[in-house]
Amino acid sequence: MTPIAHAASGYLAAQMVNLINPSLGFDKPEIIVPVIIGATISDIDILFVKNVKNHRDSAFHFPFFWLAVLVVGYLIALSINNELFKMMVIGFGLGIFFHIFFDWLTVTEKGAGEIKLFYPFSNKKFAFKPGPAKAKKYTLREIFTVKYIKSHMTGRFLFIEMFLVIFSLLVFLLKSNILKLLIN
Repeated sequence: MTPIAHAASGYLAAQMVNLINPSLGFDKPEIIVPVIIGATISDIDILFVKNVKNHRDSAFHFPFFWLAVLVVGYLIALSINNELFKMMVIGFGLGIFFHIFFDWLTVTEKGAGEIKLFYPFSNKKFAFKPGPAKAKKYTLREIFTVKYIKSHMTGRFLFIEMFLVIFSLLVFLLKSNILKLLIN
């Protein structure tokens, strides 16, 4: 998925939690922002790999890495007795979970992007429904080319990405009353 689609999924995750339990405060910017950051931060590893298709082989896509980070953050929040920081850590974790879930769901090539869900205990890679191995090599510079964008646009899960982005934008516009201002 693209970073924009990951950010959209994070925003929608915060809105879903807020619908389920509004008392948690997941409609506040100080919680929504960590959720969106959590939903996108795993892809920072594209800055450190030669082939972008292999970026999910780094610690930033290992659930146990993030579990350790979240435990440390939560323990810090408990030790300083800061409820807001605790909710920010929980929100960040929600975003991380959604990122890894959608990467697992949308992998379309065997060997290119499957996630090591149980690393460091197992090197086995998982994907919801990977297709045949046909991964192309793309450098960080090449992902901003028309060739890469066209290859991405032919993916079977492009609909999911487009839906997430459009739906999150609509939810944002409805919740922020921008549509009412535009209509009046």
